Amino acid sequence: MEDSKVAVLLEDIRSQMRIFAEALQMRDEKFDSRFQEMDARFDKMDARFDKMDDRFDKMDDRFDKMDDRFDKMDDRFDKMDDLFDKKDDRFDRMES
Repeated sequence: MEDSKVAVLLEDIRSQMRIFAEALQMRDEKFDSRFQEMDARFDKMDARFDKMDDRFDKMDDRFDKMDDRFDKMDDRFDKMDDLFDKKDDRFDRMES
């Protein structure tokens, strides 16, 4: 093959490689912008989940307080039951 034909072929290959490299660079830039958009969306979702987590923590605290109040009420009802049982016993003794 003649040197000039080889030179033309090499120049054609080099040109095609440049076009391919430019296409790859454009694809990479497109993917990078998409990834940045996705990262921004994930950051927003993370912020929302953090807010929800804070809300659930507050609700959990409120439920704990309510549970404590119910425990205290149960204790009071138990004491009242004991008092009624004692009164019933006294009435039973008085009747006999």
